[in-house]
Amino acid sequence: MESVKDEYGPKTAALPEDEIYPSSQIKELIDIGNLPEHLSNRAWAMLEKHTKVFGFDGQLGNHPAKAWIHIKEGTEPISLPMYASSPAKREVIDKQIDAWYQQGIIEPSKSPWGAPVVIAYRNNKPRF
Repeated sequence: MESVKDEYGPKTAALPEDEIYPSSQIKELIDIGNLPEHLSNRAWAMLEKHTKVFGFDGQLGNHPAKAWIHIKEGTEPISLPMYASSPAKREVIDKQIDAWYQQGIIEPSKSPWGAPVVIAYRNNKPRF
C-alpha cells in the first residue's frame, strides 16, 4: 500500500526562471505554423504591430482599455493600513514596487480605496 501512496502523493517541480524575450527576435520565438505566404505576412504584420500585448522585452503584456468598477451608491471607501512586515519582506515589497513603477505597470494613486500587500513564499521565492 505504501507504493500506491508514494505514486499518487503530492508532486512538486522547480519553476523555471523568468526569461526576457526580446521583441527583435519575434520571428524566431513565435511559431505561426504552416500558413500560406499571404496569411503569414498578415500574421507577422499583426504580431509586430501589437508586440506590447505579448510581453516582450521584460514588460508585461499591455492592451489599453478602460474598465469600470460598479459600486453601489453611497458605499464608503475602504482603506486598510499596511500590515507589519519584517525588514526582509519590506525589502521585497519596496524592490517590486520600484520595478513595477519603473516599467509603467503601476502609477501613483490618490484614491481613497486601498489594501495592503501580502507576501507569501512559494518554492522559497517571495510572491505578492
